[in-house]
Amino acid sequence: MAYRGRNNHNWKFPDYYKQPQLVSPETHNAVEAWLAQLKKIWSLWKKSEGVTKMLHEYFASSPNPYESALFIMSKCDDFYQAKPNSLTFTVMEEFSRWVADKRTMLSHTLTHDVKCDAFNLALEQRNNTLMKLIFNVYQLSDVKELFVEPIKELASRKQYKDACQCATLLQLHENFSCEDFIIPLVFQDKLSVAEEFLISSPTHQRQLVSFIDNILGSRNTRVEADAIIRRLDIPEVKRDKLYYKPMSKLVARLTKIYNLPPETCPNLNQKRNEGALQFLVHKRYVENTLGMYNTKREIWREMVREAVGDNKELQVELLVLVNSSGDPQEALYWANIYGIPKQRRPYNVQILQEEGHLDFGYEEGATALADDNDDEYTSEVWDDDVSHVQYHRFPLSHSSILLVDTRKKFEEFLSYIKGVPMVGIDAEWKPHFWHKKK
Repeated sequence: MAYRGRNNHNWKFPDYYKQPQLVSPETHNAVEAWLAQLKKIWSLWKKSEGVTKMLHEYFASSPNPYESALFIMSKCDDFYQAKPNSLTFTVMEEFSRWVADKRTMLSHTLTHDVKCDAFNLALEQRNNTLMKLIFNVYQLSDVKELFVEPIKELASRKQYKDACQCATLLQLHENFSCEDFIIPLVFQDKLSVAEEFLISSPTHQRQLVSFIDNILGSRNTRVEADAIIRRLDIPEVKRDKLYYKPMSKLVARLTKIYNLPPETCPNLNQKRNEGALQFLVHKRYVENTLGMYNTKREIWREMVREAVGDNKELQVELLVLVNSSGDPQEALYWANIYGIPKQRRPYNVQILQEEGHLDFGYEEGATALADDNDDEYTSEVWDDDVSHVQYHRFPLSHSSILLVDTRKKFEEFLSYIKGVPMVGIDAEWKPHFWHKKK
């Protein structure tokens, strides 16, 4: 009695491997009668002592229990569904228990041919948990190199999910690139299938993030994605996921999940920092809500420095944005701060410096946009005598102020405030603009 798989796989196994064929040691009629009895008991009692006893007795009487377990499983009516509470699943679970203490004694029956049969049969059903169980019971990872070519064949047939799951279970990460099945799964919006593969491979994590980030760096994200789809011949693509916004969110999520350094996705960092910079310029020059006066200008500048960082292109972009907002003096300030070459400065900023405004960026900085006569703005004059001004004096001595900068001091602080009904906290919000935290 032979088993032939639903997909009739014809893998390029080594020459010594015979075409998959599972043969029962018993005669045809006896086997059919035994299977009918097993299915009848299962329909009445499901998982029960009767089913367990029948299976264990069958395994014990077989010349090759490994082969017989596959044969029984393939003949179950619920094989292609193979849910956890199915007869198919129960057969492999019971065989796993039965063979656990007999592996050494039966090692000669677990041949390469049987392992290849197990691999093929596992692919015929859709339950990944059952596939894991089969791979484990039949110790396929011991000869994992045997399955590299079959997995590549799966990928070439566009069976990306099966290829990814097999490569993951057999830990064959080094034999495959992201383009073999990870990228196609992403484009099909099936990244969840590849997550287990990625968890075990930091190399593929970085490769995937860098690959998508390169798409984000292209002039037209959708056009670049279409070119990749054609090159890899990916079917069933979810095109609504291939625009800039969903792809940038994916890169950000993967970077966070796998704790990758910002350098892994420079294009996303660039775009986000550009957005942060545009936001800050808008807040100052359009909404007039941030950095309008000397007392707030330094806060705005600190945020700008945080957003720009050491990025040379963003530094030039800052000049252009500020100058376009009608504040060439502030643009000159930043040009001097970052040492931007003359030829890269806006023309009117060059003229401003040539007219002798060399102090901008070194001492005075930018002029406030508010009118000097504005009642809300008063210039600070530090040289005036202010001794007559009455101000609040802190009632405690300097020795009463303690700096908490160690774990021990922090624990002492927590102990000290126990039972205190009210604690005052002075805090500031500092935005994070995506580039590397210091």
